[in-house]
Amino acid sequence: MVGLPPFTCCRIRRSALAFNFKSKTMLRLSFLPKAVFPLAFLFLFGQQVFSQESRPFRYSDEIGIGFSPILRGQTGVSLLYKYALRKSTDVERRKRYALRVLLGYYDEPYNSSSFRKVVADTIFLIEGSGQSMHRFINTGMELQTLKKNFRFYVGADLGYRYWTSASESQYISQVKDVRFITEEFDYKSKNNVVQASILVGVNYFFTPRFSVGLEANFSAALEFSNSKLLQAGSVVRNDKGTLLEMETRLWRLLYMSYHFGGARKKSDQIQK
Repeated sequence: MVGLPPFTCCRIRRSALAFNFKSKTMLRLSFLPKAVFPLAFLFLFGQQVFSQESRPFRYSDEIGIGFSPILRGQTGVSLLYKYALRKSTDVERRKRYALRVLLGYYDEPYNSSSFRKVVADTIFLIEGSGQSMHRFINTGMELQTLKKNFRFYVGADLGYRYWTSASESQYISQVKDVRFITEEFDYKSKNNVVQASILVGVNYFFTPRFSVGLEANFSAALEFSNSKLLQAGSVVRNDKGTLLEMETRLWRLLYMSYHFGGARKKSDQIQK
């Protein structure tokens, strides 16, 4: 029986992440040309609408649906709700504060294959596949500034994310075109993540009530993990750990919003 080397799970997870990074990069590049045409249409359509109407900052509520998981090669959706606390604080630039809640889920399948060594005419490999499932909620506050058809904002939020992972890995010996599975392992983990983020974003209003938004963030997170490695149904190793993570995402959110509620009087609108 081939002995289990230390940190096998970590190596499998890292190679899986490297594989997915390549595939997600290709997905982003292929998605962007498709996104250019609808965004250009919304921009031109918005110019026509706002050429005849005032540019509002009068709605207090906003609800949006996010499509960011598609850009990252995942399946899932996110919902964003914002509520303006008060009227504008600056008549010229139209500044105001808003509370925000973001929640959603995304699932991500992954596959990996890593080279171990070569002995004589035998190649030793590790292959793995699995899926991770994530659920999250974030609450925070942002400062909004409206300028013509665009609304810029900067803010911060705190959040909690719970995610699980399940994967299978195989130790393979390959002699020419013949492959032998020498060992099989199952890896399972449960993870709790507490996260703080600084965020910046922009919305483009193509009608007074509808906008499309893009948001980026820098986050610091503390992850508490509980994982186990199984072979033939028996636990080989059980690990618990804490990990500090820092990440910058340029595509944290790509979303479409509907604005409603708390309509301001005409004197609170920005005129053309």
